[in-house]
Amino acid sequence: MDDHGGQDDLSAAMALMQQQIQQMKQTINTQRAARQAAAELDAQQVEQQGAPIGERNLPRNFPTARSTINLPPCTRHDYEIKSGLISLVQEKMFNGLGPMP
Repeated sequence: MDDHGGQDDLSAAMALMQQQIQQMKQTINTQRAARQAAAELDAQQVEQQGAPIGERNLPRNFPTARSTINLPPCTRHDYEIKSGLISLVQEKMFNGLGPMP
């Protein structure tokens, strides 16, 4: 007889836990629906207001599928101005002018 009393207690506890689980699921679903509705409302308000000029062109607003023009990386670091280029500029650009100080 004692065993049946313990089983009834376990059954009651199990039913209570299942009821609490259902309540938690409903609460989670309600919160999720409220967040989604708030996000949709925010999106509608932003759409109605419109974006400021240039807002859509900021890098954070580029979709991942949109590629931007990227310059290739510069690999050389031995820059020099060759004497032939200097003489060419002096002869052509400053022809007829007095010598530069």
